Amino acid sequence: MRHDSECKRVKADESCFANLVVSEIKGKSDDAMLIATPLVSPAFALDLVTYSVEFGSALQKTHNHFIVS
Repeated sequence: MRHDSECKRVKADESCFANLVVSEIKGKSDDAMLIATPLVSPAFALDLVTYSVEFGSALQKTHNHFIVS
């Protein structure tokens, strides 16, 4: 499904990326790889999963900072 570039709804790619990040944070690397493969070429799937760990960790730190503050 295509949305207008100004559409604020979450689209399939964003939803897949969110699931990829959550899977990797929870230690489900195999699931994360399966989610990453349709998003990017297979040659880059491992890189995407690796970076999603860093991204997810940064989100957790930010979330924890605002919850604790």
